[in-house]
Formats: sequence, C-alpha cells, structure tokens
Amino acid sequence: MKKRQLLATLLALVLMVSALPITASAYYCEFVSISVDGIFVDDVDAYLDDDNCVRVSTSEDLLKIFPRELEDTVIAYDPWDGIVVEDYVNDFGYESHLKVSYDNGKYFCYTLYIYTDTNNSCGDYWSGTDWKYPEVYINGIYTPMSDIYQYWNIDFSKYSTTIFSGNRVYLNNDGNSPVEVVVNGRLIHFPDQQPIIMAPGRTMVPVRTIAEMLGFRVDWDAKQNCAVITQGNDTMYIYPGSTSYLFNGKYYTMDVQPVVLNGRTMVPLRFVAEAFGYTVDFHNGDVFTVFLNSR
Repeated sequence: MKKRQLLATLLALVLMVSALPITASAYYCEFVSISVDGIFVDDVDAYLDDDNCVRVSTSEDLLKIFPRELEDTVIAYDPWDGIVVEDYVNDFGYESHLKVSYDNGKYFCYTLYIYTDTNNSCGDYWSGTDWKYPEVYINGIYTPMSDIYQYWNIDFSKYSTTIFSGNRVYLNNDGNSPVEVVVNGRLIHFPDQQPIIMAPGRTMVPVRTIAEMLGFRVDWDAKQNCAVITQGNDTMYIYPGSTSYLFNGKYYTMDVQPVVLNGRTMVPLRFVAEAFGYTVDFHNGDVFTVFLNSR
C-alpha cells in the first residue's frame, strides 16, 4: 500500500510540473547579454535559439531593452517561443551584432550589441566578421562550423593544445603554434591551410591568399612550374622546391624552399612582403603574430 501511495504522489507531482507554463528560456542554455548603445541592460532573460536568433522570454524583457520605443505598446507573443529581439531591431531601423567571447577554456558567452544610431555604431570593426560562431582551426586547417552545436560536439580531449585568440579557436596535435597575419591592422583570414613556421624560423603562408590580400595578382605558370606575383611594374617568380626566386629580372636566394602543403603553395612571408615594400614585425606569444605594414 505504501508503495502505491508513493507512486501516486510522484505521478501527481509530475502532472503538476507538466501543467506549469513553460517559456522557451526554460530549455535553452545559451544566455545572451544585451547592450544598447554601449550600456548593458540589467535583468533581461535573453537566450540564443536553434536558429541562432536572440530571443527574450517575456514582453517585460523586451520593454527593458526598448522602453522608449515600446512605451504603452501591447506586445502579443507566444510564451512557448519567446520574442525575437532582432525583429524589433530591424523594425526600428537599428543595427545589431552578436559577439562571442571566451572564459576559461571552451566556455563562452554571447552579447548582442544594439546601436540605435547607425551613424555612430561599430562601423567597419564588425564588417566581414561572423561573431555568431567561433572560428575553429584544427591542425592548421580552417574548419567551418555550421552551427554552434557542432562546436560544442568537438572532443577537446583529443587535442594536445587548445588556444583561444579573439573569436578563433586553435586545436593542435602537430606541435605547431598557431600563426596570425595582420596587414595594415587587418587580421587576414586564410580559407583553408593556415600559415606555419618552418626551420629556420620562417613564416610560411599560402601565396595566393596573402598576395591577393596585399592587392597583388597571382598566376600559375605551368610551363615553368612557378607562381607569378605581379603588382604594377614589379614581378616575382617563385619556384616550389627551390630557394631561388626571380624578382624584376634578377635572381635572389631565400633560406627556405617554398613547399606545397595540402594543395597550397606555401612561401616565406618576409621575402614576398619586403620585396613589394612592406615592413615586417613579429609578436611571439601563444599565437605567433606577423604584422605587415605598407611603407
């Protein structure tokens, strides 16, 4: 009898809990902070949904974000779905950007930055950058994430090193330190094969990507089996497997050979950059950073 009473009590509790109203925020764990014109909004239950949209749980939350715009406005919404904040951002003609930041290893949090004055917003700082997903680089190869859940499913224990740099995550088993290249203050994105360090300490980069980022033209001469880099009246011929290169009709020697890695011709960055008039500086940390600046 006591067992039956206990089971009946448990069943009643389950039914009571199931009858309670459940908002969408009850089953989402990606909390999002909200900032409006540089000021964070307190006590807002905002979260990221499966479509990577920022939602709030109630109309009261939305009113805290847009108190002036929504004053005396009745907001109809489905409590199961919450309210998509970006819909109201767009309706008001504002600008918003979702940024991810990291804290203690793989854990990260989101902030939705809303700007009501688009002439005084984040400007070019955000252009061309997808802050919704971390950029993942595995053993020197850029590995795009289709959604945030793919990132969460990465088995970090498989990699000997995990390094976070801004929105980038570098996972390595090959012993190489991640390398980033900054040209005139702009961080370069390499679409697949990333820069590497080769003996005797030379930064090797995919020739086509870096040349195009510098505004050069790149062609492949199949007859001579070489890459041809052109800018204005300057022309450089680089031969994979050879330390010799031809620049404006004269042969010079590098101290490391260009190599083909994962289908990309890798060349020593300093020789190319300085030949075309760029200064080269380095910063050695968890991420080895190369700074190129036009003279």
